[in-house]
Amino acid sequence: MPHDARSWLFCSKCGRPTGPEERFCGGCGFPIPQARATPSILNSSPAIEWTALRITLALIAVALFAAMFALVAVVSTPPDKPQPVAEREKKTESPEPTPPAVPPEEGTQPLRESSPIEVVLQNQNGVLYVPVLINNQITLKFVLDSGASDVSIPIDVVSTLIRTGTLAEADLTGTTTHVLADGREVSSMTFRIRSLKVGDVVLENVSGSDTSANGHLLLGQSFLRRFKSWSIDNERQVLVLPFLQPAVP
Repeated sequence: MPHDARSWLFCSKCGRPTGPEERFCGGCGFPIPQARATPSILNSSPAIEWTALRITLALIAVALFAAMFALVAVVSTPPDKPQPVAEREKKTESPEPTPPAVPPEEGTQPLRESSPIEVVLQNQNGVLYVPVLINNQITLKFVLDSGASDVSIPIDVVSTLIRTGTLAEADLTGTTTHVLADGREVSSMTFRIRSLKVGDVVLENVSGSDTSANGHLLLGQSFLRRFKSWSIDNERQVLVLPFLQPAVP
């Protein structure tokens, strides 16, 4: 009966296999030790080696999966949104200098601007007129004229305003010289309009001067320069002015 392969030993001298009952090697006569140990070649089981290989492959697969997951996370992360060139340039631009504010007329109260208001203009024969309330007493129709230095009123109208008390003697401030468009110099009487109302905008202490009797009532720069800006909507025929309120002290 053949012996169990696991009980076989090999001669340590010549390598010949020996049975479990042999005490000496049948090839060289070398004594066989009684303590029988299974040779190393029989100890290495193919099942054990395959299990170790599978564990190694599994670890490699886990490492590869982790690396792929990290790569996908990096690729899917959106990059920082680049700032538009125009916005970057806008931030680097130096601020434009603020134009100097035009000081109010002497004796006037400082004003501040808020939401703009619109004044409907009156069209008469193609000329746009602005209704103006003077000293809370009389409303006259003025022509808006940015080329006129003052609020100009014909001399006959000035005389009527003085006679009716709309302009008092205390409002007369003296005389001035104006240069006309043709180069001529004319002397004009100057006065102070205590209150001048256009729409919901009221200005105080506005300088004015008289003009020839056949001239127009002109709403000039002594009124317009009190505003930071103004405009005319020709399509709707309205004057757009900022709403002025007394400044907070």
